[in-house]
Amino acid sequence: CSRSMWQRTGPTRSFARFSGKSLSTTRCRGKISLNIIKLKNMINVHELKKNEKNKIMVEKFIKRYDSSFKPSISRQVEITEYVEKVFSQGHFFGIKSDKSIEGLIGFYCNDEESKRGYITYLSVGKKLRGKGVGKTLVTKCTEKCEVEGMKKLRVQTWSDNKSAINLYKSKGFKCVDKYVDDFSVEKIVLEKEIK
Repeated sequence: CSRSMWQRTGPTRSFARFSGKSLSTTRCRGKISLNIIKLKNMINVHELKKNEKNKIMVEKFIKRYDSSFKPSISRQVEITEYVEKVFSQGHFFGIKSDKSIEGLIGFYCNDEESKRGYITYLSVGKKLRGKGVGKTLVTKCTEKCEVEGMKKLRVQTWSDNKSAINLYKSKGFKCVDKYVDDFSVEKIVLEKEIK
């Protein structure tokens, strides 16, 4: 949608304005109200509940983009076991179409001792790359970690994965460590404070 849209909401005459990618509210009679305007290009993130259908879709998605990772996910873990573990102890948030997942983040926010959440998987389907989907998934993950009482959020990726590093830095992550993993791949560890 290229032009601004205004929508009247209720008796307080509050308005929500959407122009491009920004959403703002207008104060009217001392109250602020926000209406959600559904557009074609909106990104709808769903928390994927543990059920057989979602497990199959998550596994298919991870396998589809397995070779995009360095080293591949399947070299590091058995994918079916990984999916089961995250569904049991962590969370998957995804961008879903009718029969598949188009973007996925897997993470844990259960470390009560360190109060640190961990992103263990993030990938966006080729059709949706460059459209803010990765940022949206990281934002939703951060919000869930905050609700669960985490104070920090950590992620690691290979050091030449510039697009992921730039995405994380744009969301407030900072480099806290570098190391070489068991597969001789240089990794970078990024972390952010959750407010």
